[in-house]
Amino acid sequence: MTPKTGRERIAEMDQITLRMGNVVKLAASEEASRALEAKGFVRDGAPGSRSGTDRDTGTAEAANLKKELAEAREKLKEAEKKNEALQQELAGTGEQLEAAVKKNTAASGKGK
Repeated sequence: MTPKTGRERIAEMDQITLRMGNVVKLAASEEASRALEAKGFVRDGAPGSRSGTDRDTGTAEAANLKKELAEAREKLKEAEKKNEALQQELAGTGEQLEAAVKKNTAASGKGK
């Protein structure tokens, strides 16, 4: 690759950079940039445009959120199992209580 001349560097600075996904286009004029925008390209620095670093950060954040979601799902499964066990224990305790009340009611009725 040959080094760029001063004029080539100046010409690049005057160009408008547009992005769509991983595709980057340079437009030399406002008309050309509008045509690319009509096709879905977004100017660098425009609201809604993201640089490569922003995309990488977003990808890392998404990975972290997916990991947190998986951990939360595991905790939810464990909590549901504990809840089910407690519900069964409570149902058994309720039945025992009802049986004790009936027994006491029957015993107090005989004592009269």
